[in-house]
Amino acid sequence: MANLSKIKPPTPTQRKWIEHVLQGDSDIQAYVKAYRCKPETAHKNAHRLRKHEGILRALIGAQARMEQMWMQALAPTTKKGRLVRVMMTGSDSDAIRAVKELNAMEERERALGGGEGTEFDELVVMIARKRRTLPFQDQDDQDVIELEDLPQ
Repeated sequence: MANLSKIKPPTPTQRKWIEHVLQGDSDIQAYVKAYRCKPETAHKNAHRLRKHEGILRALIGAQARMEQMWMQALAPTTKKGRLVRVMMTGSDSDAIRAVKELNAMEERERALGGGEGTEFDELVVMIARKRRTLPFQDQDDQDVIELEDLPQ
């Protein structure tokens, strides 16, 4: 086991890589975005970041916090949890209705809290970053979305 006092924390650029990985990018895609380099360079170097103990600890910790937030947010016993599940997994029309209701709930929370940010703000940002799986009619639809870099 490594001496904890000698483990270097991630640099700002390495933290950007961690953020992109948490948003669903592959290690290579995250490396290109964080380091603004060519894919060939990222392909050679991205795997090294997971071997850096400080980066790995930060990534695992962030993943655990996100997972905990998701578990709390998706708790089926809460109205928010049920709405978030519908938004992420339901049909498009159900998801739209769920988003509208979640937005209305957020507005009510803001009004009660004096207009400041709410605990729900972080969840909304996290949901916005999470990629929604769309049913594609054929491979051409998938190609168009990838070419135009549209959110999925």
